[in-house]
Amino acid sequence: MKAITAETTIEDLQRDPKSYGLPTFEEFKKNRNAYMGNFDDAMASIINGPLIGRKDLRKIKFQVHGVDIKPDHLERALSDYNHTLSDLEDVLLNRNSRLKKKIDMVPLGGGKFDVVLNLLPKTT
Repeated sequence: MKAITAETTIEDLQRDPKSYGLPTFEEFKKNRNAYMGNFDDAMASIINGPLIGRKDLRKIKFQVHGVDIKPDHLERALSDYNHTLSDLEDVLLNRNSRLKKKIDMVPLGGGKFDVVLNLLPKTT
């Protein structure tokens, strides 16, 4: 398995997620529960791979339209706002999507931080 390093790009992860220990989006959709225990890490790898494994990264948090969402409730929250997992895939892979992503690093003190991924409606 390849390590995710500072040189790893989103394109690398898109091209061959399996070599980085990540499921393809199709595999995840078919059997989400098999990956939920590692969901934060997998999403974080897609969002900002070089941060994974850093001791100063405490947690990846998710928001949909500014509302905090637990990772295992993400699909339902997207559905509540008339979005799908395909919309999530599109925005994370930088394809045309009805969503846009806003990624914030929240300092916690002592050099530690959280990352917040907010999925927002795309404005025209």
